[in-house]
Amino acid sequence: MSMLILLIVGAAWLAVLLPPLFRSRIDSRPVSSVSDFRRQLYTLQRTQAPMRAQAPLRAMSRPLAPTPAHLRPIMRAGHAPQRLSDSPEIAYMSAGAIIRRRRTNVLYALIGCNGVSLFLAFTTGSTSMIWFFAVAVVSLVGYCYMLVQIRSAAAVRRYQDSRRHRAA
Repeated sequence: MSMLILLIVGAAWLAVLLPPLFRSRIDSRPVSSVSDFRRQLYTLQRTQAPMRAQAPLRAMSRPLAPTPAHLRPIMRAGHAPQRLSDSPEIAYMSAGAIIRRRRTNVLYALIGCNGVSLFLAFTTGSTSMIWFFAVAVVSLVGYCYMLVQIRSAAAVRRYQDSRRHRAA
């Protein structure tokens, strides 16, 4: 009976704590004041109605400061700039930053899956939950191994590129 009460209390805590965490991850809410400011500016630009006669002239004017190359929208040959998403944070991120964010999200999801499955394995004592936890641990270890392999391959590439540049 006490195990059942502990399971109910744990499920209630998960029901309260997990939805805001997942919602902030799904909505790509900013983690810094800079990205929050950029999101607000993007929203203002998108909702601004060109009712005044000055608005088209303002849109044609030169920006106050040039946008750094790594923050510009992705360009295809012969095409207009293509935004990666409607989200202003992702639209101006480099491809490497998008990949890092996706890998971080997958890592957090695997860690969360491990935590939940460990909690359920201890509280229920079910062999299926123990096996689920074992599979979750193996997948987390495998994903971390894959990340280490990707990082070491990138380090080898950087080293070879630096040697090539020194030789030239």
